[in-house]
Amino acid sequence: MKEVKLETKRYLELILESLTERKTEVQSRDIIVKKLQDELGGKKYLLVLDDLWHVDPTLWHEFVDTLKGINISRGNCILVTTRRDQVASAVAAHLHMLGKLAEDHCWSIFKQRAFADGEVPEEIVSMGNGVVKMCQGLPLAANVLGGLLRNKGKHEWQAILDGNALLQVKPHPNLKTLAVVDYLGTRFPSWLREGLLPYLVKLKLSGCKKCKEVPSLGQLKLLRHLELVGFHEVECIAPTFYGVEVSNNGSSSDNANIQVFPLLKELVLDDMPSLTEWKGVELIPTGNVGRDGVGVRMFAGLEKLRIRNCSLLRSTPNQFEILRELTIKGVDSDMPLLNLCSNLTSLVDLIVDDVKELTSLPDEMLHNNFSLQHLSVINCREFCELPQSLYNLHSLKSLVIERCTKFSSIPIPNGVNHLTSLQSLRLYKCDGLISLPNGLLEHFQSLESLEVCICKNLVSLPLHLCEMPSLSYMNILGCPRLNSVSIEGLHRLGGFRTSIVGPYQSQWTLRPIDF
Repeated sequence: MKEVKLETKRYLELILESLTERKTEVQSRDIIVKKLQDELGGKKYLLVLDDLWHVDPTLWHEFVDTLKGINISRGNCILVTTRRDQVASAVAAHLHMLGKLAEDHCWSIFKQRAFADGEVPEEIVSMGNGVVKMCQGLPLAANVLGGLLRNKGKHEWQAILDGNALLQVKPHPNLKTLAVVDYLGTRFPSWLREGLLPYLVKLKLSGCKKCKEVPSLGQLKLLRHLELVGFHEVECIAPTFYGVEVSNNGSSSDNANIQVFPLLKELVLDDMPSLTEWKGVELIPTGNVGRDGVGVRMFAGLEKLRIRNCSLLRSTPNQFEILRELTIKGVDSDMPLLNLCSNLTSLVDLIVDDVKELTSLPDEMLHNNFSLQHLSVINCREFCELPQSLYNLHSLKSLVIERCTKFSSIPIPNGVNHLTSLQSLRLYKCDGLISLPNGLLEHFQSLESLEVCICKNLVSLPLHLCEMPSLSYMNILGCPRLNSVSIEGLHRLGGFRTSIVGPYQSQWTLRPIDF
């Protein structure tokens, strides 16, 4: 029996259909269980669940307990095959790892699929061993490769040996979702361009470690989600990425109004350790299309951008019209963040994680993105302060500063600009923080959650809880130099639920509440 996801009632139906050799008409689970009891009563059985991909441990135990109730005979067994460690650990009482096939066995499977009459052409014989080695003892790989090379010539075999297996694949033109994982080739096939996959909506290219450039994708008109992961050899994302060419005289190979990734909503760049430069499309004056030259619209619909583990990246485009969510993680230079934010006005969610050179957030970015609701700065060891323009963020709901060991300063509110919408403030492992400005927290009238944890040098934390009417959760912990915390007014907070306060040091004082 073959299924990809275990659902108790559906599996019971499949077992019953296998036993009775007819489709189950009943809908009631209890009736199905009763019929299975009639079929299996007093018998021993071996149930094979082949190629199981997903298992909920709770549903699995429910399924097994149901089978035990159906037939109490000893000696019944369930055999599960899977390619996923998580599934194996969830279901297996006795785990057995299958060994790989010997090369001659792989060759036998491969030859049966690749050659209709079993005869191997002489010019192919020398390539056979190389192809079989690529199978790595996996029968499925031998079967797939054999089918791929069936009735193919010598040059197609050579392409496979060179790792360019995708060159031999011709996907269906109506394909909407495509994932290419661990591709060993050095270049991508021609079908991954405009016209050959016109309906592609979601594309993930992962582990393409030998490719030195990313494919041309910008003219995939319906593409909404794109992930580029593990391109270890790529040093530059060049203008060819966008699938347009602008000639020296300013004319486009297509027309004067160029659309690049017109419907793309989410873009992920991850694990690209050699990437130093991400270029946009240069505007060239023409005198025909306004004063800016050739009309280029890049990423007009992009809402989510995630750049992770691109440590050498130093430059990026800045043509993101409606970007709402930006994550930058594992990038040494702060220049990508500065570039990206230079023209942004629509940010709602910003996460900056492990940007080694970042000392402060771009003042212009905080001025322009007044709709920002969630701001997190994490693992930025040189990050030391928040700018005064922080208080322009009237929509900000959560502020997190975490593991920024040099962070020392939150500015004092100036004039009427306060964080009136702030609901959550978390300061964690900020060793440079000595004190918070007196009266700062009282300006946050909407604050519901306050966490100040493991700030080793924090000495002063002024709190006037009676002026913080929305506070419902407070966690102040692991600050060894903090002498005392005033929680005066706590009893006046009608919605307060949880308080974790101290200890701070061996001698510490919790100022009493006057009831």
